[in-house]
Amino acid sequence: LETAKTFYEQALAIYADVYEARDEAIALNNLGVVLWQQGQHRTALEKYERSLLLRRIAGDRAGAITTLGNMALAYDSLNEAENAKKCRDEAERMKKDPEFE
Repeated sequence: LETAKTFYEQALAIYADVYEARDEAIALNNLGVVLWQQGQHRTALEKYERSLLLRRIAGDRAGAITTLGNMALAYDSLNEAENAKKCRDEAERMKKDPEFE
């Protein structure tokens, strides 16, 4: 996990330099997963929130849905059921309604 974390952090520095929103969003999401697995749920949520913003900017609906699912898991880990439900509900709306963003 530490090696993965290091590589994702390096990738983020590169993507920030060339402003590749979609790739940066993927790296942020994946870094969030690593942090979540390490028990750093709040820090993971910070990465997921930035990833979600970038995925929306890039028009990556499928990626946004994935990130919302990961956010729900992090909120579950923090015993924040209401926030987890909000993420899941938003992901479901995005799946069903092509106009929902």
